[in-house]
Amino acid sequence: MRFIYPARLRRAGPDEIVVSFRDLPECLTSGRDEAEALTEAGDALEEAIAGRIVDGEPIPRPSPRRAGEHRVAVPPTMAAKAALVLAFRDSGLTRLTFARRLGVDDKVVRRMLDPRHATAADRLHRALRLLGRELVVESTLGPDRVFPLISGATGPAMRDLVGGGAQRLLDREDVDRGVFPR
Repeated sequence: MRFIYPARLRRAGPDEIVVSFRDLPECLTSGRDEAEALTEAGDALEEAIAGRIVDGEPIPRPSPRRAGEHRVAVPPTMAAKAALVLAFRDSGLTRLTFARRLGVDDKVVRRMLDPRHATAADRLHRALRLLGRELVVESTLGPDRVFPLISGATGPAMRDLVGGGAQRLLDREDVDRGVFPR
């Protein structure tokens, strides 16, 4: 799944632009100008996704962008966590069974599924692969200019990739559907 959500910007006063997400109605933020509002939108989106993970609520697929909407990416680390949570939920496995298959303690899996606990990208990648998913990182300069896709980036390679521009994390499903070539 591509963790990029359409956002609506609305002027609420001379010095305030409000950002809302129709897919995540609980997610609202604002900024003094468009740039600040969109920066705040990424942070608010991260919190909304984390809240849904913690509360066991569904994480909706992003709707297609409508005219006048902006695309806001979930920050890469949270997108990877969300991808793992969704794959784990779909698997029907218990945490203990998943831990055994990964060869780790149950506490490690609990932390991996916790949006507030830091987990190394290579560990998330390995866990997603075990669940039949692929973690794919894509970096773009803007909403419509796409740079080469990098599949399976982990560790330092992933950190280098997420240093600038808008980031999107995809799973194997997007690649298999032909959204991006292999």
